Amino acid sequence: MRGNSGSDLGYTAYFSGNGIYKSTDNGDTWNVLPNTYSNNVTVYNSPFNYTLKIIVNPVNGFVFLASDNFGILRSTDGGNSFSLSLGGINQHRYSDVAAALNGNLIAVISDPGDTTTPANQPGVYTSTDNGDHWNNITPNNYPQTSSRGVLDVAPSNPDIAYLLLFTGNNINANL
Repeated sequence: MRGNSGSDLGYTAYFSGNGIYKSTDNGDTWNVLPNTYSNNVTVYNSPFNYTLKIIVNPVNGFVFLASDNFGILRSTDGGNSFSLSLGGINQHRYSDVAAALNGNLIAVISDPGDTTTPANQPGVYTSTDNGDHWNNITPNNYPQTSSRGVLDVAPSNPDIAYLLLFTGNNINANL
């Protein structure tokens, strides 16, 4: 399921964001990063409209974010600028990224949801060089279609990661 309206559990209840906010005083104040701001949230034209996760690499402070329909973006300057690290525009519906305590990264990118052929195949990727290069470690039994995946790395062991993956098969439930 996608969406975030209590009255619509389908695909039409999106509320987009208008930028990434940063605090440098433990959350007392927040300022929008100007390069991420959108003054028109009704137009979906930025990776910052639908950001699913923001992480900071614990080793070097690089900022990574997972963005709907864009992939994984990286900032090496505290959020002043972002560049695409993994994925591609309109090549993946969802993505997620996590960092281990040793700085290694793991990411998951979904299929595009249409007939687009993505530059990076849907699946699971790792990087040991701050997102400069990504290695596809997708297992052979990975589902043919994938939707949203959520990742995390075990704090006790940087070699253990967990992935919760929604394959797109809707399950009816009474909420």
